[in-house]
Amino acid sequence: LGGGFTGVAAAYFLSRKGCDVALVEKGSLGGGATGRSTGFLWNGIHHYYSKSQGIHGPQKTQTIWALTRQNQALLEEVIHSENLSCDYQKTGSYRAASSEAEAKVLLESAEQLKRDHFSVENRSLPGFREAFFCPEDGLFHPVKFVRELAQVAEKNGARIFEKSKVE
Repeated sequence: LGGGFTGVAAAYFLSRKGCDVALVEKGSLGGGATGRSTGFLWNGIHHYYSKSQGIHGPQKTQTIWALTRQNQALLEEVIHSENLSCDYQKTGSYRAASSEAEAKVLLESAEQLKRDHFSVENRSLPGFREAFFCPEDGLFHPVKFVRELAQVAEKNGARIFEKSKVE
């Protein structure tokens, strides 16, 4: 159920394995939360790495970041292997601090990320106290991705029903 990122990805991977797949979406593909997504592809979660370690512990934080890195690699592989036109770019991303307190956390995070073998480059950005660049990050158009991936799933035998509310 659901024609967003997760539902369509499940339909795609299951249909590739030869499973009998029916995806049911009450509206249109990518019309819910997926369509409101920014399309940023970042390693990790919204907290700085050091703050995440304080919340989740070092091992779980490292696992989360590694898992998001693997997810990005899988996404990139699917985009290229299926020749999806979803404006994917591996642009990298910046994390920047404007206050002294935030700069301290940012620098601490950068050092911990490097220690745990994540790609981070300290940078200088005008108007910010500290910044670092994450070259593995990127962006894409989530709705284009979902719609194109759904077409591939259909070619693999999946049946997709839009505007079909399940009660």
